[in-house]
Amino acid sequence: MIKIGINGAGGRMGLRIASLITQSKDCQVKLALERPGHPALGQDIGFLAGLSEKLNVLLTSDFPGKTVDVILDFSHPDATMPLLEKCQKYKIALLIGTTGFNETQIAQIRESGKTIPCLLSPNLSIGANVMFKTAAELAR
Repeated sequence: MIKIGINGAGGRMGLRIASLITQSKDCQVKLALERPGHPALGQDIGFLAGLSEKLNVLLTSDFPGKTVDVILDFSHPDATMPLLEKCQKYKIALLIGTTGFNETQIAQIRESGKTIPCLLSPNLSIGANVMFKTAAELAR
């Protein structure tokens, strides 16, 4: 079972990803991160995603350490860069679907790829199946 975290989990894309992950037999949402002050903090991500059951994963702004295999980031560059440091510290794979990075940030992301599995892809529109396959490969 691949344990997945979502950064930006309270946003439209994050909630859709959470919903899609529940359809996989091989993946499970284990972490739902959002910015401090987000109005949905403390709520179950399954409820927020409109699922019929709770996932027993609460939307949080606290990074708990090494609890997942990979984090899918659909947030904002200002949230991605501190997350990148945490992923390096805990050796967690990172798939970044966030856009708007400057050249310095892109260079830092590329450099992180030398120590952790890291993929920056600002357009994942070809579908959730590619995302699932990529997350599984990154987790290995």
